[in-house]
Amino acid sequence: MEVLIPTVVAWAEERNLIRGTTTQTLALHLTAEFGKLSDSILTGADCRKYIGNTLVELIILCQKEYLTLYKCIDLVTPIDDERVKDPIFTLISLSKYLGQLSSDILQKKNFELNIGYICMYLTILSKNINSSIKECLRISFNDLKNKKGILFDGNFILESDEHYAYAVRIINGRKNHRG
Repeated sequence: MEVLIPTVVAWAEERNLIRGTTTQTLALHLTAEFGKLSDSILTGADCRKYIGNTLVELIILCQKEYLTLYKCIDLVTPIDDERVKDPIFTLISLSKYLGQLSSDILQKKNFELNIGYICMYLTILSKNINSSIKECLRISFNDLKNKKGILFDGNFILESDEHYAYAVRIINGRKNHRG
């Protein structure tokens, strides 16, 4: 994770996924990935990529807010509840913290603890499917890393789009203007 997380951050920065969005928009992306994760578990599909995608969104959110996942995880109390062996129970628990995270973002409250619990429940889910959170992140990033594009004014523009070069020039101009 010590190498993978900084690699995800560099990838996200290169595509303007951190500077080019708001914390509120990142919360919505996180919710969307959670929906895909829920669908994959409910249908019995391989959910490792979606666990990883959810973690990628958390990493980007943390970077946007100058937080680290490790700091957030250090805040949580380990769960000693046999019910977490049930993926549905774990998903519902995860949704509780995702909802609280969204609420705290809207109210401009501290949300580090919620990120910590979301990470913990993602880790539990990965263990429940005989994987690891690191493996899930690796699978996700291997899928994402080759997608070429950038976030420009809230829209992800693929490299193949005719507006891509223009968007890159504008983003680079904004970076240079900020110093």
